[in-house]
Amino acid sequence: MYNVFEYLKKNYMFITIIVLLIIVIAVLLFKTLDNNVESVSTNNNNDIIAYENNTKEDNKKLVTVDIKGSVKKQGIYKIEEGSNINDVIKKAGGLLKNATTMDINLSKQVYNEMVIYISSKKEFNNRNISNENNKSCEIASKDTFVNDYNNTTVNKNINKTSNDENNNANQIDNDTNKIININTATKEQLQQIPGIGESKAEKILLYRNENGLFNKKEDIKNVSGIGDSIYEKIKDYITI
Repeated sequence: MYNVFEYLKKNYMFITIIVLLIIVIAVLLFKTLDNNVESVSTNNNNDIIAYENNTKEDNKKLVTVDIKGSVKKQGIYKIEEGSNINDVIKKAGGLLKNATTMDINLSKQVYNEMVIYISSKKEFNNRNISNENNKSCEIASKDTFVNDYNNTTVNKNINKTSNDENNNANQIDNDTNKIININTATKEQLQQIPGIGESKAEKILLYRNENGLFNKKEDIKNVSGIGDSIYEKIKDYITI
């Protein structure tokens, strides 16, 4: 026992340093473990938040729209319900340099199966010139080039028989001198062209939506069911 006390007395500084080192190491280990527990807890909370956000995102209702014309990426897009036409343009990569939005309402809210056509400046100018030269033509409204296939009968009645077409032709406006702009006319206005019934009017609208505006009035012969003979009958009553 005497030897132990003598050893401690002679080496108390060394022993004191060893004890202090043990205490410091113990404190550091305790803090490290405590931080690890907090980190796991934080990560778990973040996982829950991320899951909740994903769930909210999945619950958002989407609509499908088709955008054509002078945009960088034409095509079909899914976009959140309540978005407007300007949002769809952004999703399509933006406008081309030759594009104009003078004839379209960018704030219009989109809906499912909506078709949006963005005109070029040349198309817009050509329509304006035509409208100035033909006072009887109606100036295109802000929504002329936004068409809803759901709310029209374009797809439903495209195969109507020629008998139906002839019956509808009897309802043509008696004012046969009226010039119709085939780029801006509605289905009812197209039926005022002599020889164009409901079926052919719907085909013209469908062609316009799928291929864009007519560059010259002779292009109407590209519409299914309108050949040279019909064109000769209607050419004096149409313009672009």
